Amino acid sequence: MGKFTNYVKHGLSFKHKAPPTAISSSTDQLGLMVGTAPNKHDDVEYDVPFLLRSPDDVMYLDTTNSPTGSLFYDAKHFLETSGASLYVIVVQEPDEGASYDDDLKKAIVGGIHADTERRFGIPAIVDANEEPTVIGSTLLGNDLGVINALNAVAEDILCEVVCELPNTTTKAAKEFTDNFGDAYENVIGVDVSIERWGVPISQTAWGMAARCAVDPWVSPSNKPIIAENVARQIGHRASDSRSESNDLNSYGICVPIRPKRGGYVFWGNRTVTGAWISSVGLLNFLQRKLEQALETSQDEMMTLDFFEMEVERINNWIADLKTKNIVIHARAYLHQKLNSVNSYETGEWTLAIDYGEYNPNEHTVIFLQKDLKITREYVESAIKELG
Repeated sequence: MGKFTNYVKHGLSFKHKAPPTAISSSTDQLGLMVGTAPNKHDDVEYDVPFLLRSPDDVMYLDTTNSPTGSLFYDAKHFLETSGASLYVIVVQEPDEGASYDDDLKKAIVGGIHADTERRFGIPAIVDANEEPTVIGSTLLGNDLGVINALNAVAEDILCEVVCELPNTTTKAAKEFTDNFGDAYENVIGVDVSIERWGVPISQTAWGMAARCAVDPWVSPSNKPIIAENVARQIGHRASDSRSESNDLNSYGICVPIRPKRGGYVFWGNRTVTGAWISSVGLLNFLQRKLEQALETSQDEMMTLDFFEMEVERINNWIADLKTKNIVIHARAYLHQKLNSVNSYETGEWTLAIDYGEYNPNEHTVIFLQKDLKITREYVESAIKELG
């Protein structure tokens, strides 16, 4: 008769089904600055992202005893005060001459070399081994062309931009915001440079440091800034809506102010479009994590088990986010209207995630009311005891 065709095995077999892969909720912020470092170490290549992990690593940006270039002190301030790591992109500083400013802007805005097809300047940000969460330029930080180049990268890699306002007057800062529309939601506008070690620290540097010192879904406002001085003092009184700080904040401009407790703090909760910085940071964080997590299941067959496992692991992650007060609550599910036979046949499915977010305490209202009942009780008590 020969070997049976319906025989499998006389014994036992073990199979194992793994639970849904967990999604990390790690929240490390990561900065990236573009600028110049004429005396850089040979290990630092032009137009190639280079990672600095601690303040000691700034030695790579200048090997002399008299640091020059825009990056050295800005990077040092960032690494000392943010608690985050920092990528730097060193652009080649052009020769002095009539075209210096134009050549410098071209080097920073960057593009793609026609002969090598390598990116240079701001577009080279995408070549970093890790995607930064906050980016900026330590030179020409208030040039609209530079801001637009940074914003374009931010849209691609889901991060925030710190840009600079004119650093001259409140009037000039407010007028500069006319350049921004709804497309600049990822952009945090910072005015007024600070001073450390007897040298100016750019708005980009201290703004990025303040942003990276807190989690993406947390506002950097009212957090301490280490500064010896500021380029101009900003008038501030928390209870006065006419104060200079409140006026600037109403235009989406963040500034360093001196609170009653002393020192300096970052002051401002909103991007240049009026969106909460914390809200923009949360959305970018959620998208970055989901993009990373769902990449592993790309091209799997869309069986019912596949759908169930994907929804389950997203909801497991959401439970972790809720426990850590990252979101108020959230839930993941298959979208009832956007999933159809036609979309399935094209290899597409839609996972919906509803979430609620926490907002910063921007305006505290204190209601004081004189209560005569309290006075009456006191008078009656005094009469009863002494009358």
